[in-house]
Order: sequence, then structure tokens, then C-alpha cells
Amino acid sequence: MFSAKRVKNLIVKDFVSSSKIVLTITVGLIFLELLQLVVPYLRYSSYSHLDVVWRSGLFNVSALWVVTVGIIPFTEYSKKYNRASAILLPATQEEKFAANFIMSFVILPILILSSVAIGVGLSWVVNTFRFESYSFSLSSDYFTNIDNWLSSLFFVSIFFFGSIFFKKNRLIRTIAGFAIYGFLLLAIVITIMYFKQQSGEMKDPTNNIDIFLVSSRIYCICSALFFIVLSYFRLREERS
Repeated sequence: MFSAKRVKNLIVKDFVSSSKIVLTITVGLIFLELLQLVVPYLRYSSYSHLDVVWRSGLFNVSALWVVTVGIIPFTEYSKKYNRASAILLPATQEEKFAANFIMSFVILPILILSSVAIGVGLSWVVNTFRFESYSFSLSSDYFTNIDNWLSSLFFVSIFFFGSIFFKKNRLIRTIAGFAIYGFLLLAIVITIMYFKQQSGEMKDPTNNIDIFLVSSRIYCICSALFFIVLSYFRLREERS
């Protein structure tokens, strides 16, 4: 029977075993947000220093979310000497999958976003002591733009699958595999657009943009669900 308590214990275990990586990412991201205050080119931006820190920090959330999901989940299965103990843990495959899913899609993004918020807060303190005035708002279209969330979900789901599919050099192999996949996908999209243009089906650019946005959203959702489900079945194979 599925047990939420066992899932919680697995999450705590995985979090503790990955504590060094998590601490490095957290401290590094906070330092990165502070560092951007002294980068010279920011002075020529149309935004204030803190606005740039916040906006670039939002990009860091997506980028680091993808990278950490390629490193942290299913760590035991990537190491031959830990694989047997991971398989024999007193938990069902569903509970193991749920623990890694929650870690990847809930805990890690919250942790990374919190690090960005701390970095921005410390940046605000630094600017306060410098007696400089900035018009700064934490409101950003990043959180209200569904395309940003769907694209992040798409990338994360691929790296989530790569973390259980590959045994060695998981992150590097996933990046390489995604690069090939992305190249083939781009070639297909360009080919379709070329033939549509030749046939005169792309006369209304506005309509084509709307169709592309809707299609890309559906594609991101379906692809994310596909890779998440595929990750579950790949984990079930580890019992054999």
C-alpha cells in the first residue's frame, strides 16, 4: 500500500544525501545575484540594478532547475555500488518515484526561487547602505507568462527522464541527447514552415503566430507528461 510517510522519509534521505550539492547551489546563486550589482554593463540597462538582478535571477531559476534535476534525482541508481541498496529499500517503486518527483518538481524550484529572493533582498540592503534610489518591483511577467512555465516544465521533464535513463555522466549525456533531439525537431519545424509558405498557407502572420503558440503549448504539455510517465516505467525496470 502506498505510504505518504515512506515518501516523506525518502525525500528527507535524498535531501540529506544531496545536501552538499544543494548548499553549493544555494550559496552560489545568492552570490551570483549579489555579484550582478557590480557588473559594469548593468549601469547602461534601461532597468535599475535591482530590476536587472531580479529579471536575470528568474532566468537562473529555470536554468538551475533544469541542471539540478539532471543531477540530484535517482542518484543511487547512477552508482553501481549503491544501486542494489536503492532497489532493496523498504518502499514501493511508486513511492520512490513520488519522492523523486516531489523533490524535482516541487522542492528544488522552491529552494532555487528562495535563493534568488534572498539574493535580491541582500542586494536591496546593499543599495540601501549606498544611499542610492531605485524604483524596484518584484512583479514580473515571468510568473504570469504561461509559456515560461511550460517551457521550463518541458526541459525539466527531459532531464528528469535522463537522470534515471542514464547511469554514467547523466547530465552530459542528457544535454547531448537533447541537443540532437532539438536539432531534429527544429529541422522538422523549418521544413513544415517552408512547405506551408510555398503553398501560400502563411499569408496571415498573426494567425500563424497564434497557431504556433497554441501548438507549442500543447507540445510542451504532452512532451512533459510523456517523459514523466516514461521515467516511471524506466524506474520500474530497475527491479529486474
